[in-house]
Amino acid sequence: MKRFFSLFICLLLITLVACDGKITNVDGLLINEVCTSNDNVICNDEWDYYDYVELYNSTNKSINLKKFTIATDDHSYKFKNCIIKPKGFQIVFFTKDMVTDKKFEYADFKLSKSGENIKLYRPDGTLTDEIKVPSLETNVSYGRYNINGRDDLEIINPSPLKANETKPIYKYIESPDFSLESGFYKSNQTLTLSSSSDVKIYYTLDSSVPTKDSIL
Repeated sequence: MKRFFSLFICLLLITLVACDGKITNVDGLLINEVCTSNDNVICNDEWDYYDYVELYNSTNKSINLKKFTIATDDHSYKFKNCIIKPKGFQIVFFTKDMVTDKKFEYADFKLSKSGENIKLYRPDGTLTDEIKVPSLETNVSYGRYNINGRDDLEIINPSPLKANETKPIYKYIESPDFSLESGFYKSNQTLTLSSSSDVKIYYTLDSSVPTKDSIL
């Protein structure tokens, strides 16, 4: 008798640092926080909410962003005159709308909720900072926080124009790998579930949602 089943997984006991957790900045100008779906976190003077990247000047000197470039894998934006004061912040909104507000910087493209690589380049074209942003829900951010004297990257509560929280909302992990494509099979198959993360994977064979009491 043919037996078809659906397989669901549940990930528990998450301990992995988000993505690769690399802190790449060498100049003190940081990509501090990224929000790829903003509908009530921060707006401009015209009451418009756009996805944003927050930059932070961690040095004791003002930095002129003129000719710096912020980019994703598909788009880029070159700054005009824009001064970040020492220990100051700068919001860059991402929108294709025509905007007259001059308080913030506006990149003429949008960010993806499913994840982005955000890069910051010096005027000479060399990379000064980079963050690999995972898929994010609405009104949460991916940013830097400091714990026990060590900088890290994680999903956090948004805090535009001020210091980030020191505690992440939750840990982000990559989806597990399936050794077979989803679908129906007419013969016996061996399916392997694996993960590079330090997690436990629970599954069921009856289409029910897994719990910690399901098959490990």
